[in-house]
Amino acid sequence: MEDIHAVLEVLENQTVRSVLATIVHVEGSAYRKEGTTMLVQEDGMQTGLLSGGCLEEDIHTRFEAVWTGGSSVITYDMRGFDDLSWGRGTGCDGIIQVLLEPVNSRLYHDLMKMKEHLNAGNAVLMVKQLPADSGSAATLFECTGSVFGNWNGTAPAWINAARSGMQNREDAEEEEALYVHLFSPKPRLFVFGAGDDTCPLVHLAAFAGFDVTVADWRPAKCSRRRFPDARNLFTGFPEDMKHELDIKRGDFAVVMTHDFKRDKELLAYLRKRQLSYLGVLGSRKRTSLLLDQSEVPGDVKTPVGFSIAAEGPHEIAVSITAELIERFKSLTSGSEGMMV
Repeated sequence: MEDIHAVLEVLENQTVRSVLATIVHVEGSAYRKEGTTMLVQEDGMQTGLLSGGCLEEDIHTRFEAVWTGGSSVITYDMRGFDDLSWGRGTGCDGIIQVLLEPVNSRLYHDLMKMKEHLNAGNAVLMVKQLPADSGSAATLFECTGSVFGNWNGTAPAWINAARSGMQNREDAEEEEALYVHLFSPKPRLFVFGAGDDTCPLVHLAAFAGFDVTVADWRPAKCSRRRFPDARNLFTGFPEDMKHELDIKRGDFAVVMTHDFKRDKELLAYLRKRQLSYLGVLGSRKRTSLLLDQSEVPGDVKTPVGFSIAAEGPHEIAVSITAELIERFKSLTSGSEGMMV
């Protein structure tokens, strides 16, 4: 998932100066893709990772220069294999351009506004006019028709096309060097069931970047003490969940209540929601009985998770989380940022 969500969480509560580092261009192979962000604080702390450790130390040394001179784009050639090259024999065979920006009051305000939109489930399109040398990186943010940022002049004519296509645009050819990225909200995962085997799944899925809601009818089990990493907890029976939980097309769901009657009710409802992923804990035979069908349809994944011979709650949680990540990546491939 994108590091921007963790960066924004840290940035919201920080009290020290910080620099935002963003990969804006990659040629060849690299550890991370365009759009990857990292926050560097003056006390040495960092959130996010741009490489396998090759670039981070150098970026830390540039902290004061960025705060004094303004934003800049640094090019790292990772293709060398000698001890003096950035690749340092790691096998990275690419060129990486990183935009470094001081998080001043204006950028902080805009990033917090972007955080509000993302938390509300809205995607935010960002366009940056990259500085030729040191200076200011003009930034335009667009979300649900509203535009904000420190962009001077009118927005590019192709901005609406950028949100839907992210492809090269002929009318962008005469623009200065621009970086475009569409930031998406965290994918929402609904976990039905609050048994002991649910706890490691919620922890891993939240750590991987999912916005997790746990739903169960037992208050003693569906508690913040047991699920500190869940964004939301809902206590109620399946009939209540239908009316209270705002489950939308494209969400992810895993059913693991271990109660046949309630699993049956939940599946009947969830299959109508056009989910990106619907997994059911248990055998295919049990799931077919839940669905009153001789065969499990293609829109239901059961047994849930990758087949890795997993045993016990923690290994099963790993297999499920890996499958959730794979499904999310397959749906969002090709949506990374790009230079124009």
